[in-house]
Amino acid sequence: MGRHGIPGPAPLSRAFAPCVREPAATGAPGRAVPCGALMPTVKIVLPSERVFVVDTLGEERLMDLCDAALAPVAFSCRAATCGTCGVWVEQGEHLLDPPGLEEAMLRAKLGRDGRRFACAIRVRSGRGVIRLRVCGHVAS
Repeated sequence: MGRHGIPGPAPLSRAFAPCVREPAATGAPGRAVPCGALMPTVKIVLPSERVFVVDTLGEERLMDLCDAALAPVAFSCRAATCGTCGVWVEQGEHLLDPPGLEEAMLRAKLGRDGRRFACAIRVRSGRGVIRLRVCGHVAS
């Protein structure tokens, strides 16, 4: 809120929203939506091998990137308590923040083999590709 209760300008962060590529139905590369300088590229691979690609500026939550790409990753709690949004990191682990306390506790509780949870992952800034494979179910 600006002065006198009048809304101020939109936050600058909205001007740098993630750039989303449409998933390719035929296996051809998706159409890139123009945007500014790109940092990490996130590839979300579904069990069906369909791939969703999101270019990001980094320092963003993976859950928000999945939502922006309309990737059907199954989220339930969105708070690292249920384990529904499990993913395997196939490439680019160095571009992700290490598991926080909530995610570490969930990983210990569920005993999943190296899985991370999309609702708890933050993407770091830096150039490179992050490839994530969705475990199990996808949202319908």
